[in-house]
Amino acid sequence: MLKNALRLHFLRIDSTNTVARRLADEGRLPALVTAERQTAGRGKGARVWHSPKGCLMFSFVFDRTKYGISLERSPLLSSVAALAIVDALGTILSPTNAKRSWIHWPNDIYVSAESGGEGESKFRKLCGILTEGLPNGVVLHGIGLNFWNRTSDAPPDLVEKIVSLCEVEPNLPSDSVEEFLTRFLTFYEEYLALLASAPEQISAKMNALCVQKGRQIALETPQGRVVGMCRGIALDGGIIIDDKIYYCGEDFYNTSR
Repeated sequence: MLKNALRLHFLRIDSTNTVARRLADEGRLPALVTAERQTAGRGKGARVWHSPKGCLMFSFVFDRTKYGISLERSPLLSSVAALAIVDALGTILSPTNAKRSWIHWPNDIYVSAESGGEGESKFRKLCGILTEGLPNGVVLHGIGLNFWNRTSDAPPDLVEKIVSLCEVEPNLPSDSVEEFLTRFLTFYEEYLALLASAPEQISAKMNALCVQKGRQIALETPQGRVVGMCRGIALDGGIIIDDKIYYCGEDFYNTSR
């Protein structure tokens, strides 16, 4: 069971993904690697992963073939990670704040400035997920969650774009990190079972939480920029813009309505 995954924690490390990859090479799976400081983390492409003290940085690695996940369904594993994070956040946040979590396709977590319904007018990034699939069936998630760090300490270009969990919920208990990680593994395993049996339910849950849905967005794809109305998430996990489905790209949409 995933809750019994090998756990390694470091005070300071170059990258949790590096250690996770080594554990995968050694066959020590599943594994969860956490760190208090990360000196060489990376985001999508060649971007540097801002990793301040107080940010929860962790990598989760496992063999998808041991959980009945076929190669065809593996693109939805990013969605599984995002959904597990949202549900785990819901267990440590107040009911009102739990409703403020949204998923930015394909796999980032955003928080709305206001709670519920049509009142949202501004969203800030809380968490980023980098998913890698290896040829042998191993899947690696590198996750950075703004937890105890303060946005005021972030680089100037990020201050207005991100938020931390302790700012969303100022009275978080001191043991919230461990509670979150335990819940994350539990929900991840539940969603894995759902992905194996009913993948359309994963897409439906993503569609319900998609922050871009109903907004005009600009998606940078390998074929060029696509501008149009986001209609939500397709059954196979792609994003629907106007009447077409896209499976890769980066959305630079304005998070204000």
